[in-house]
Amino acid sequence: MTVNITFSSVSAGDSLSDTTDLGTATPGSDTSYQDIFIRHDAVVAAITDCAWYLQRYVGSNYLGTDEDDDLTEILAWGDAATGGFLINQVIPVGWTTGTQFTTGNDQRIRNGSGDINNQLVLDEDSINIGTPAGDGVIPLAGEAHIQARVHIPSSVPNGAGYRAATLVFSYSATS
Repeated sequence: MTVNITFSSVSAGDSLSDTTDLGTATPGSDTSYQDIFIRHDAVVAAITDCAWYLQRYVGSNYLGTDEDDDLTEILAWGDAATGGFLINQVIPVGWTTGTQFTTGNDQRIRNGSGDINNQLVLDEDSINIGTPAGDGVIPLAGEAHIQARVHIPSSVPNGAGYRAATLVFSYSATS
């Protein structure tokens, strides 16, 4: 039996579309944050080895110039700590819908941290439904919640165009 993963913008919500636009930002600022809720339909065991990484954009409707160059540039923003793709996996106590997580818990994706060879393990503090069983695990009938956004470095020229990358969620499951 197949284990299906559902990503949604609200808890227990409908599936996100194939491509989710984080919006626009001017150099030196952030895109809007995107709430991402992750649940599964496994019935035998929790899903494990859950992790995130950024890869070359593989969706439809690409508006940029070169997908490989986009990934290289976004990872370099993270390397320089002047910008980049940010994931926050720590739900604040008392979090309410429509509010951003505490930015002090952001993880900046860069070469060696959030790339395909060095994935960011899902933090147990992201579990909003179910009992956390440790990092990298979404329990049976459980759900995780993260927020993602991008910080555009001030060194990027205003109006420099589109950038795209694919955020990948990897996991292991027993059906």
